[in-house]
Amino acid sequence: MTHRAGGALRGIAAFLVALAALTSDAGAQSDYYQEVPKEGRIYVFVTSDLQKAWEVSGEMGNKVVTRLGYGPGGETVFFENAKAVELYNARHGTTEAPPPELPAEIKLPFNVQYRYPGLRLSFPKAEINLSSRMQVRYTHEQFDDIRTRPAILPTALEDKGSFRIRRMRVKFDGWIYSRELTYELQWDLADTSGNQLQDANLDYDFTAGKKFIRLKVGQFKAPFSQQQLTSSGNQQLVDRSILDAVFVPGRQLGAQVWGQFGPATAADFVDWRVGAFNGNGRTSTANDNDEFQYVGRVMISPWGGVGYSESNLEAYPFRLSIAGEFNSNDAIIQPATGARTGTEVETFGAGIVLKAVKALFLHGQYYDGSSENAAGVETDRDGWMVQGGWLFTPKWEVAGRYAVLDPNTSVDNNDQTEWRGGVSWYMNRHNWKIQADYGETENEAAAATTNRTLSEIRVQAQLIF
Repeated sequence: MTHRAGGALRGIAAFLVALAALTSDAGAQSDYYQEVPKEGRIYVFVTSDLQKAWEVSGEMGNKVVTRLGYGPGGETVFFENAKAVELYNARHGTTEAPPPELPAEIKLPFNVQYRYPGLRLSFPKAEINLSSRMQVRYTHEQFDDIRTRPAILPTALEDKGSFRIRRMRVKFDGWIYSRELTYELQWDLADTSGNQLQDANLDYDFTAGKKFIRLKVGQFKAPFSQQQLTSSGNQQLVDRSILDAVFVPGRQLGAQVWGQFGPATAADFVDWRVGAFNGNGRTSTANDNDEFQYVGRVMISPWGGVGYSESNLEAYPFRLSIAGEFNSNDAIIQPATGARTGTEVETFGAGIVLKAVKALFLHGQYYDGSSENAAGVETDRDGWMVQGGWLFTPKWEVAGRYAVLDPNTSVDNNDQTEWRGGVSWYMNRHNWKIQADYGETENEAAAATTNRTLSEIRVQAQLIF
């Protein structure tokens, strides 16, 4: 072969190699390819459909390849598949050996989802929701109405500030076997009474999820008082009113038949609850006598229920609920020896809740009750409260409350009153908020050497997670 012929062949070969390279580059450029930096990571896609799905769900599919420190700045890079790795290397001129890949994704026999607040585990025949609630509170107390001040002031009547964990609750709830059978377990780790179990109950819906007729058994809140049925985590002020400890039965052991019904526009137009309980509080091992405590409540909501959450964080234009309720508990006990003890109580209540103009919350409550002790002495009592608030923005609210308790209507000058004003900062509605309030409670019947008026500044941070 002559020198000229060899040169021609070499030229033809060079031309063919260049043409192949151009063709290869053109083919590569025709492939879909996107790099998306996000939160210190890089996501590489080679199909537009998966990228669009990822932008909605955050999931990259089961072929994803993860490489730590592979980005130009040491970022972790998530590749749609092996082809995405190849195209990324070609564009970035990466020639060094990549770091070891992470182990293949572990496939669990159930689905795990964080739903804020709480962790949800979903199984074919069950669901477990785990959540916690912590309330950290600072309270400054000032006693400034002692009519006959002792020469040496007892420590209990000195002004003081205190930090405390008001509540630290852990809760499991969900369904098992079918969605009609639900359960609830809740403990308060900050309860110093030695009785940390708050709730432990089963609930079955006989109407296949329509909630017309349900049966709840176990330990839970007796159906009495809007403010009591509203979780302490959903309060508008730092805590409930002074009426709660006097008139409200709280958590009990027993059974409740309940439900709701209404038109499609207001499925909870009527919310009804009737129950029978031991009547001697939480975690009782047996009834304290041969009588049950009977509690019932009916709430009417023509435009849909206001829910059991204070403040109008739902931004309802207009919702109104009116409720009536009763509580009857014969707790008279005859010991083996000696006189009878205990009290028989009957209480009727009425309440109204309004949420309107996307910012207003109003709540009014009235109680009328009587008690008869073991000696047959009867006492009539009543109490009422009004509470309201206004959301200036979805995160800032001002609120106030005024409550009056007359523990014995036959006795003059023995009223107890409470007034409070407060502000709330909702960073994530009731789930993450900081609240502060100032208020006074006055007891006209307090002894001369003790305090009549207690002034309090309370600041509380709450996180539900």
